[in-house]
Amino acid sequence: MKWVNKFLFSLTLVMTLPLLLGGCGTTVTIPTVFDQSLIITGESLSTMGQLFVSTGNAMNTGLDSKQVTAAQYNSWRTFAIKFKVEYPKAVRLWKDAVRLNDTVASKNAGAIIAGLAGELATFMNLILPHAA
Repeated sequence: MKWVNKFLFSLTLVMTLPLLLGGCGTTVTIPTVFDQSLIITGESLSTMGQLFVSTGNAMNTGLDSKQVTAAQYNSWRTFAIKFKVEYPKAVRLWKDAVRLNDTVASKNAGAIIAGLAGELATFMNLILPHAA
């Protein structure tokens, strides 16, 4: 849950920093909803990449210790191949959205992230009982 705290702190900082600096006599641009969504998408991509690696390591350990069955691991392997194709697409779309201020690319990146996150959660739930 450390990543959740980091994500919430980053989001809070992004949202409140312009307000705090506004009282210092500085001109501050408050991020638009689109800017905020780009920040959230970037944080989500970073977190998802870290979770994918952690989950993969746990799945490997679970297979070695027989806490994950061969069938479960094969499902993970299939997902991992998909992730390794889709994740770079989402990163590329996010970078394009930032560079070009492109809302469509941002939405497409978000859709990929949402789909991958749902599938990744399945495997995280599978290994969490064994992580203790």
